[in-house]
Amino acid sequence: MSTRRFDNNGSPEDESPKLRRRRESGTRRLDTDNDQVEDTGPRRPEAIEQRAVVPRGASGSAARNSAHLPRTLTQIIHEANDKVVRGDLVDYVPIPTGFDPLDGYIGGGLRKTELILLGG
Repeated sequence: MSTRRFDNNGSPEDESPKLRRRRESGTRRLDTDNDQVEDTGPRRPEAIEQRAVVPRGASGSAARNSAHLPRTLTQIIHEANDKVVRGDLVDYVPIPTGFDPLDGYIGGGLRKTELILLGG
């Protein structure tokens, strides 16, 4: 929404700010001091810095990269079942907090990969 001013003759004066392109970056900004729109044209491709994007923590190992690939629910359930069958219950055994009422409320303690928010 813009405000329009009227001169003494009753005709509106157009004082809306104009977009003005910055010379150094090619971006536009509002220009309230000048009624002209200055355009330097599109940015040149040679002015755009191009670099290879390397994800954080990338070490190049395939095992590390595959750890963050999406998995289906079936794959997750089979993996959990295989761990239980092997007796690898480290991820599922709760770690007691030492505060018995809290441990009883959250099922025996804290578990790996779980987040518990306490308020009081």
